[in-house]
Amino acid sequence: MKQLSEADVTWIEAEGRVDGRSRSLLARLTCERLGLRDALGRPRVVTARIDIGRLARAGRLSLPAAQVGPCRHPATRPAAAKRSAASRSLADLGALTVHLVKGRSDPAHEKWIRVLDDHHYLGSGPLCGAQLRYLVYAGDCVVAAMSFSSAARHVAARDEYIGWSKNARVRNRRLVVAQSRFCLTSRAENLASHVQGLLLSRVKEDWATAYGSRPVLVETYVDAKRFRGTCYKAANWVKVVMTKVRGRQDHAHAFGQSRKAIFVYSLARNWRE
Repeated sequence: MKQLSEADVTWIEAEGRVDGRSRSLLARLTCERLGLRDALGRPRVVTARIDIGRLARAGRLSLPAAQVGPCRHPATRPAAAKRSAASRSLADLGALTVHLVKGRSDPAHEKWIRVLDDHHYLGSGPLCGAQLRYLVYAGDCVVAAMSFSSAARHVAARDEYIGWSKNARVRNRRLVVAQSRFCLTSRAENLASHVQGLLLSRVKEDWATAYGSRPVLVETYVDAKRFRGTCYKAANWVKVVMTKVRGRQDHAHAFGQSRKAIFVYSLARNWRE
């Protein structure tokens, strides 16, 4: 989002004192005031809300309390259900079909949440910024779920790998998306890398349809204590570096840090340029 002036901050704080104004409404009003729109001409409400919240945490303005629904943090949620122990082949599963979840009104939205809560150690959320959610079916059975969302704001190792200056990162971060969730509900040889291929081949166009920009790079972060990243290597992701990061929602460092492996996947030959 564009840099807010002190006059903008003062205006947002004054608007926030009006009874009944949520942070989401303040974000929408800020978009109207500053003319913030995405490539499709829609208000950049999610981006504005994130940046307004960041200013509040930094103590630059006072805002109404955030309205948040119940969510389970990975440190407190129950263990994810185990996948079926029976191992099959891709041929046994038959043709796989991909469903792009069309928002909260899509009946598949609740199914996506249940699959992630049952099979992913982080659960279904919260996710950050712009988002796409997918379910992968073999017949009527869900065999995988995935999501993509806005890229991390700043990760030194990733930014160094790309070759970003600070200004280039601010200008071009929209060209990077994060694979924020991925899980399987069934075991089948090569299923993970096959699903990766199915979804990575379409996310650029789906993201462009939804948000007006075509990403050229995907990032993901693998918990090295739990996983080796085998399916990412098999699907031709590149491992960048090991680093220490906290969860994107853990602003108070309340849950400590875990060691992550950063993987990236290019969606265009000239992605670096």
